[in-house]
Amino acid sequence: MEEKKEVSDFEQFAQGQIQNTGQSNPPVVSRKPMPMWLKIYLLVIGVIVIACLGGYIFFAKNDLDLAKVTNLISPTPESNSAAAHPSISSSSAKPTSIAWKTYTSATYNFSLMYPSDWSTVEDVNKNVYFYPPEAELIAHTTQNTPGSGISPNISEKVLDKPFIKQNLIGTSSASVEIITTKDNLEGYLHIVQGAPFPQIYFDLPLNENQTLEFNLTSIGKKNIDAFNKEHHAKAKDADINTFREMLKTIYISKQ
Repeated sequence: MEEKKEVSDFEQFAQGQIQNTGQSNPPVVSRKPMPMWLKIYLLVIGVIVIACLGGYIFFAKNDLDLAKVTNLISPTPESNSAAAHPSISSSSAKPTSIAWKTYTSATYNFSLMYPSDWSTVEDVNKNVYFYPPEAELIAHTTQNTPGSGISPNISEKVLDKPFIKQNLIGTSSASVEIITTKDNLEGYLHIVQGAPFPQIYFDLPLNENQTLEFNLTSIGKKNIDAFNKEHHAKAKDADINTFREMLKTIYISKQ
């Protein structure tokens, strides 16, 4: 006898679902077209985003410094830019790069400023000498250089003669330049070439009958560097730049 196969209720249900699926079509969903105003809105937003992104990349790549652009448009006045000019001018009494002191001559009623690491000595006639660091060591140390036995300094003396205006036309061996002091007096800086060092001095009217004169004794940077290297010293020269800056700070009292 043929044995009947029993079919469970679950298997009958599954077969019926498979047959129904193969015979029926899925429902068709109808979509409305996107409104034109929405398309335009999305397009504008996309353009803005792309423009912003492109601008950011451009500025980041070129590293644009807005402060530099501002300075190009509105440059800082020279009078307000002291950092760019560390040396003092005729209108400033104190250098900004180093600390300076003030020397006052009660005898001749004038004052001027000098570097704080320099020293001052007055002679019996009340004339003053300004010495840079270790100037005496240089003067008393035997050297195989033109500066041997010379003490670099800036000295002052009063000449009993009226100040005479100079001809500013220089020569091949001498030059003259005007330097204006703190109290707006004009003096003459003379540089006369010679051996072993040039003669450098400055004349300024002290009063109607006297002339204030400053002399520079300099042995040169090359000799100073050689001396410091050989003797492990920290000497400084009385250089022309410091001389000029000191002259600009001169103030003559009208007493």
